[in-house]
Amino acid sequence: MRIVQVIPIVLVAINTLIGNFGGKCGVDDSCIFFSELYNYVYPVLQPLYLFSLFSIPAVVLLPFIQRKVFVAWTYFAAAWVLLSIVFIANAPEAVNSWFQIFPITKETVSRNMGILFSIISILIIVIRSLMLLTKKQK
Repeated sequence: MRIVQVIPIVLVAINTLIGNFGGKCGVDDSCIFFSELYNYVYPVLQPLYLFSLFSIPAVVLLPFIQRKVFVAWTYFAAAWVLLSIVFIANAPEAVNSWFQIFPITKETVSRNMGILFSIISILIIVIRSLMLLTKKQK
């Protein structure tokens, strides 16, 4: 039962490690991804890495919560990840304006979606846990 609740941690860890490794390819030319393939892989790895990095605080709590709370969080997470994919895929790669107060790029969208995911996930976990706790006390 707890094994299922550890799967999101494993996925986030793998995405973070792969994205971190892929992000270093742009710094030096010695990594294995630095080729024509790198131009196709990096636009996917960078947003995935940022989303995974900023969702770590929420995902770390999952093995310690009750099953009913985990199921409620899973419904939210599935919808949020699909919504994030749509927003990140539609965001531009770079901003062409020289005076941009709030630049909207794939990087900023994925970072903001990851931060919002963590905040809303923690709120869902806390509220659902408190609701279950009050039901048990009655």
